[in-house]
Amino acid sequence: MNAGPQFKKTIMKQVESYFKSYPNDECFTTSDGMVFHKKGDANLHATSLDDKEVTPHKRSKYLSPKKEEVKEPKAPKEPKQPKKDAADPGAGTGTPE
Repeated sequence: MNAGPQFKKTIMKQVESYFKSYPNDECFTTSDGMVFHKKGDANLHATSLDDKEVTPHKRSKYLSPKKEEVKEPKAPKEPKQPKKDAADPGAGTGTPE
């Protein structure tokens, strides 16, 4: 395969696109430009190529690291007010009868 600067640039774009699509922190490319989730899959594919090199790529080199979702603690709920008694319309209002 042609490993010239243009081909390498194309692979870099493919890897960046991969990291935008998948949450993995690492991926692997073969000399023909294929991108793989797992190194074993890349190695297996590489056996069919003249250039059997498999290159690992780290997310941090292409995109900012994944940010853990920071959840704001929920504010405590207001205590529920006692329900008014339907039989006693004045109950729970604080109004004397």
